[in-house]
This record gives sequence, C-alpha cells and structure tokens, in this order.
Amino acid sequence: LKQFMDTIGYFIKYSSLLPNFIPSKKLFIMPRKLYSEANEDGLRIFFNEMLKHVMERKLTPDRIFNMDETGFAQKSKSKKVIAVAGSKNVWSKSVEASFHLTIVACAGADGFVVPPMFIVPGQRLNRDVMDGCSIDNSTISVAAKGFMTAKLFLKWLVHFENQVPGAVKRPLVLVYDGYGSHYNDEIVQKAIEINVILVLLPANATHLIQPLDVAVFKPFKTVLKKKMESFMIEHACTSFTKRDSISISSEAWKVGVIDKKANIISGFKASGIWPLSFTEMQKRWRLYHDGGIDSTNAKIQPWIKTREVVRSEVLQLPAPIDRTAAAEYINGTKMKALLSKYPQLPRRTITDRGKRVREDKQLQKTGPAPVLSVEIEEDLKDWIIAMQSRGLPVTRDTILVKGNEIYQQMYGVTRGAGSIGRGWLDRAALD
Repeated sequence: LKQFMDTIGYFIKYSSLLPNFIPSKKLFIMPRKLYSEANEDGLRIFFNEMLKHVMERKLTPDRIFNMDETGFAQKSKSKKVIAVAGSKNVWSKSVEASFHLTIVACAGADGFVVPPMFIVPGQRLNRDVMDGCSIDNSTISVAAKGFMTAKLFLKWLVHFENQVPGAVKRPLVLVYDGYGSHYNDEIVQKAIEINVILVLLPANATHLIQPLDVAVFKPFKTVLKKKMESFMIEHACTSFTKRDSISISSEAWKVGVIDKKANIISGFKASGIWPLSFTEMQKRWRLYHDGGIDSTNAKIQPWIKTREVVRSEVLQLPAPIDRTAAAEYINGTKMKALLSKYPQLPRRTITDRGKRVREDKQLQKTGPAPVLSVEIEEDLKDWIIAMQSRGLPVTRDTILVKGNEIYQQMYGVTRGAGSIGRGWLDRAALD
C-alpha cells in the first residue's frame, strides 16, 4: 500500500506542474544499450557452471573464493550535524583523501581472508607508504590513478594463489565480476598456469550474489569511517597522506574483515554460492526485481495489477508545451484560448511553431549539431520512461549526466575534454 501511495503521490505532484500531461500506453522497456538488468536466466547459467565445478571437482568451501575491489573512502551523501535551533550557518569538519586508494579484497567460503592488495596513485612507491601497512603478507602497488589495471590483476592473481595455504587442494575457484581489467587472454592463461578456475558473475548481478558486496564491505566501511573520524580528532587534520590512508585501512581491515569471518561465511550463504543454492540466488534477485514482495501472495494481487497500470499509463513524460500549443493552433484553436491555456508561451512562439508545422519543417531550436545518433536518443527516451516507471523523477540535469556518460564512452573523452550541453538537450527534446 505504501508503494502504491508513494507512486500516486509522485504522479499528483508532477502532473500539477505539467498541464499537458497525456497518459500513454507505451510499454516501459529498459534499453539494452544503456542498462542490462540482471535476470533469472543469467543466474541460472552461473548456477549451472558452479554446480558443474562442485560436482566434477568435489569442491569444498576452502577452495571457493570471491574477489572484489573497494575504495578507501567515498563522500557521504548526507550528514547530520547537531546545532542550536535556528542556526543559519551550520557546518562540520570532514576528512577525506585527495587521491583514490583501491583495496583489493578476497575471501573464501570457509571464512579465510586473503591478505589485501593496496593500489595507490603514482609512478613509484615510497618506503614510508609501505611502512603504513600493518597486515602480514599484504602487498602495495602503484597505478597512474590508483585503479586496478590488467597488469596489476595478473600480479594480484599470483599473490592470491601464493597466499592460499598449500594444504588446500587445487584447483581453486575464483568467483568475481568480468570488469575489463579483470579478464583477458593473458589473465586466463595465467590462471590456467597456476591452477585457478575463473568463474564470472552474471552481468549487473554483483549487488545480488557477490559475497563481499552482500555481507563484508559494509561492516568494513563502518569500522573504516570510525577510524577516519578518530584519526581526524586525534591529529587535528582534515586530509590524509597515502601512508595515513593505508595505515587506517589496515587497522579497519583487521577489525572489520579478519575478526568477522562469520560475515564472510554468511555472505557466501546468502548469495547462494556456498552452500550452492539456486533458491537463495532467486531470493536475492526477487528482493531487487520485485521490491522484496511475494507476487503469489493474494493480499497484494490488487497492488500488482495497479502497479502495471501506473507503469503503462501514468508515468509518462508529456510532449513539450510549445509543440502541443503549435499543434492545437494549426488545428483551429483560437490564439486567445491558447494564450490563456499556456500563459508561459509568447504569442510569437506559438505562431512560429505553427508555421513550421504547416511547412513540415523540423521543430528545433538553433544550436550545435546533434552529437548522439537518433537511435541512442531514442534509447535515452526509453531510459527516461523506465526510470519513471520505477518511481524515480528524471530532471534535465539527470538526462545531461546520462547523455554525457554515453558521449564519453562513445568518443573516449575524459570529463571536461568534450561534452554535450543544454543546447543538445533542447534539440533532442528528451525532456
């Protein structure tokens, strides 16, 4: 019921701001090019592959591992500050690093923790940075911007195999995501050489069935945040050096990961990886796919039906007002009535748009030529509709961010080196 009321509330709020809101029965389809939602078929393929390895190699929990990366610290989205009621200038000190530090984590289904790899930005590693690490057998590497690369992954893969006790039977199974720097021919060949089987998680499913994401990283980040705040208070500082970051991360790793092996075991169980269970995988998938509801429950059947109506007929962006007014104008609606109905539009705008429609000219504002293809712009429109079908408002700024992400991926440019702006948005008429 709360979901339904929230959705209807959203509709009422925004429909009042859009006088030309026209319900449409267009289906809500998430475009594959922009977002591929995790699906049950992908989970089934992953489960069958794991089942094959478990049965053929008689796997035990000490031979199954999960690897993932996390950052030293992300900026918090919100923060509560205690202040005197009525204060007009409320602020607080925050502490953060001016660089990116990657922590490569790996753990086994039996709770075994592989010593982490820390990746710091730079060209060479100073000894004082290395002195900050207090975790036995861990390793520190450098990368241009502090992110994982294919070469570093090869180095980590050898580190991983060396750290697993020799008494553990080989081959080892490593479950992880198929990110570009994690998987190529050279990595596969190295894995074969050191007797490690690589099993890739289904696309867009790491938040569902990746044990480290499910049960390990959050407790670790909670401890890490407390350590950072304590460091800030103790040293009266608001920034970290690389040595400080590794030192704090090491202490948090001991408390939040090594001392909490039960979390690791629970993560593998909840993900359905060990004990291997397709039922648990489905449970995690449904938690996100259906919002955690049981669609077979008779009590919520009315909401299931209403939700489909809301998605297919209500949550739809309206046509631009100037185009709607122009269409009404050439169909015979009096100008006085149009000016009353659309007070935000000047008379000249309506007549100009109407003239263009009569002459069968494209309605668009002057500006730079489009930089995205018509097909991609159509996909963007579908993405907007899909976002709205999930009850998420889409603003002009949101569309620009998504458009720039696609632009940067297409042309390989960095943020700021090339971008699309509001001129493109006005021409594309996506909002």
